Amino acid sequence: MRLPTFNFSRSVAFAVMASVACSSTASAQTTALSGDEIYVRALATWSAQPTPAVLSYRVDAKLTHKGHVREERERIVLRTADRTAIVAKLAVEGDGTERIARVAFERPRFDPDATFRLVARSRDDIDESAAPGSLRTITHVVARVKRYAVELVGEGTYRDRPVYELKLTPLFDPRINSVRAMFVDTQSFVTWRVSSETPYAVGPAHGTFMLDAQFAPVGNAWLISRITTAGAFHLGPFAYGGDGDVEYRIIDTKADVPAYCFERAGYARHADCAARAGFVA
Repeated sequence: MRLPTFNFSRSVAFAVMASVACSSTASAQTTALSGDEIYVRALATWSAQPTPAVLSYRVDAKLTHKGHVREERERIVLRTADRTAIVAKLAVEGDGTERIARVAFERPRFDPDATFRLVARSRDDIDESAAPGSLRTITHVVARVKRYAVELVGEGTYRDRPVYELKLTPLFDPRINSVRAMFVDTQSFVTWRVSSETPYAVGPAHGTFMLDAQFAPVGNAWLISRITTAGAFHLGPFAYGGDGDVEYRIIDTKADVPAYCFERAGYARHADCAARAGFVA
């Protein structure tokens, strides 16, 4: 069966198939790869990694605005199929111990399995049970490449791993296609780091939101371990801005939390929800 026709060279499509089917062969051919080929291999590797059905994790955030620092601590259980979550807001007592201040049912600020629209996370879009080298996965990945012009800046190291540094320039809508850089492992083609920049403008107000995400392996999944942010907002002569540093600690990728616990009424009605979510011992 042939790949559908895209506006890419045949070598790029072949590179995807080769990299997913045989990583050892791919790593031996990395010396002459272009930015586009590295990018496609990175997306193919990313899309082939599973998404846990339920993620239980902790978030420690430090937000800075005009010299004032605010810290937030949360325990979150996220159902990845529909992005619903149970969020336990944590408070710190005088002796340093933590307690649950309240439980909310809201969308997390950043999901640890976020892919910045580089790879779909919808189970309807990608058959995650299929083999990594399946035609469906490959064509889905290749179809997304046209969103950016990709340039290989060079090679370096990240967390003692050799990486390619890619520069991404959006071909349209920079607010949606916000990724500006990727750091891709030269041997496994996993993505260690993604940097994005999102411009926005509403009437006379305008600004830029910058984000840098670091990834780490958790079992078979590839999840965000840390995010740093910086934002600047301008309205006439007034300027506002702030920075953020958010650390993610994955607690469980196989949590057994019933569907009724993800609804406020169900959580309140069923006494077992707090324990199933890991909020109580």
